[in-house]
Amino acid sequence: MTYRRAVPVVRGRDVLHGGLKYIRQIVLLILFSMLVSALVLSGCGIPRIPNISAPDPAAVGTVDNERFWFEHNVANDVDEFLGYEVYYKIFDFADEEQEDKLKRERDQLEETAAGVAALENRAYRRLLNRDHLDGRPPLIPLAADRRGESGIRFTIDMADLENPDLSWDEQSVTVARNLDEEPEEPDRLSFDPDFIEAGDHDVDEDVGEEEEVRSWWVAMYVLAYGTDVEEPVPVHSPNVTFFLEMELF
Repeated sequence: MTYRRAVPVVRGRDVLHGGLKYIRQIVLLILFSMLVSALVLSGCGIPRIPNISAPDPAAVGTVDNERFWFEHNVANDVDEFLGYEVYYKIFDFADEEQEDKLKRERDQLEETAAGVAALENRAYRRLLNRDHLDGRPPLIPLAADRRGESGIRFTIDMADLENPDLSWDEQSVTVARNLDEEPEEPDRLSFDPDFIEAGDHDVDEDVGEEEEVRSWWVAMYVLAYGTDVEEPVPVHSPNVTFFLEMELF
């Protein structure tokens, strides 16, 4: 006797039911993926680019290579903007490679849009207010009602390296080096070359400690500072502006 295998009968209604079930699973999977992505991005994902900007590179200058200035960028007439921060680093031009490094870093920093991260990754330090070494940023605050005002000029006077002065409008502060901790000698906070040493927190890491002759130079950048209007976190402009390079002597 020959037996034939039973072939299941598939009805159209069963096919339709199975197809709808499959589609429903795919839709649920897509929705779940979208939800996970939203949670990641809102919690710790890609940061939102702030709507603030460093000063226009065309709006910087110097007087006698001792007083260096930059002007407020009126594009910062936004709720996020609070003021400006200055970052700096000291080089030793007695080593020709140091001069090349300063120029190379300037090209890199002006081309990138990494902002404060690019500065800190290259060991630039935040310039401080000598009267408030642990003060909160920004170093240069600007009132909300003046954000849209053009022609506001900020000047760093380096003529007196022991007491370099930062001024704007009627305000003035003495700026200080950032040595990571307050030194026992207050003069170490100044930019007097007699108090600068290889290995200092703000001196380029490639400066040798055995050199007998020094030629200290400082480079400074400015960037905008503010607070994210969506989340209470500090933000910096994605661009930086080079405005000061001078020999300390």
